[in-house]
Amino acid sequence: IIFLVVSLCMRVTLGTSINISQYFGTRDHEKMRRAMDTAYVFLFAASLVLAVVGVIASPRILRFLNTPEDILPQASTYLRITFAGLSTMVGFNATSAILRGIGDSKTPLGFLVLATVLNIVLDLVFILVFGWGIAGAAWATVIAQGFSFVSGILYLNRTHPLLRLNLRRVEFDRKVLFLSLRIGIPSGIQQMLVAAGMMALSRIVNSFGTPAVAAFAAAGRIDTFAGMPAMNLSLALANFTGQNMGAGKPERVVRGYHAALAIASAISLCITLISVVFGKSLIAVFNS
Repeated sequence: IIFLVVSLCMRVTLGTSINISQYFGTRDHEKMRRAMDTAYVFLFAASLVLAVVGVIASPRILRFLNTPEDILPQASTYLRITFAGLSTMVGFNATSAILRGIGDSKTPLGFLVLATVLNIVLDLVFILVFGWGIAGAAWATVIAQGFSFVSGILYLNRTHPLLRLNLRRVEFDRKVLFLSLRIGIPSGIQQMLVAAGMMALSRIVNSFGTPAVAAFAAAGRIDTFAGMPAMNLSLALANFTGQNMGAGKPERVVRGYHAALAIASAISLCITLISVVFGKSLIAVFNS
């Protein structure tokens, strides 16, 4: 369910990132700033609507997916807290997309590493010390994402004056939004179809009871991890393409595509071999 919502928001930020990368390539700083402001306004408005709907509808959605009754209350708690903090997740993705659009992919990675460490520490504190259980895990994630979002905004404001976020002069541009949506929505629908397929499969798996749910969830974590390199290389290639098309260098786009394809294929092959050979050991990391 979370993947369904986040994938749509991320693909909208992909459209923003590509637009910014094109404006960056043509050195059109005014349009870059308007694209950034427009993305923040739209995504925060959308995340608030989704948060309200998600908090209210979480139990019904989980029941529709045949979630076993013995884990339904905990699943509902986790999902509601995650929806309540959706704006922090969306905000960080938007900030990362802006930084990637101007060619900076290392800084979002750094903030994400710090957020991950903070998430782990808060997990231990909230679950083991405070005894909050599944709610503690959810709050740890929301707080860590909020930290990464605020850190990204502060960094953007200090290092890129032209892209400084100023709430007093935010500009919403419908044309820029349309361009972002025209690029991002088709990709977002593609990811939503993948998520819908996963939800349909989850509904079937859930009918087999809690042990099957636990096994499927553990395998799903590994599957998601395995798909990340190819997914993020595609995001990098999208920004690379935007910058070079904006700068009038289409020949570099072709070379970049071939390089990304080779890298993604090599990494995917390695991950496949590791998953096949060490599958049981990887699953044992999550449960018995």
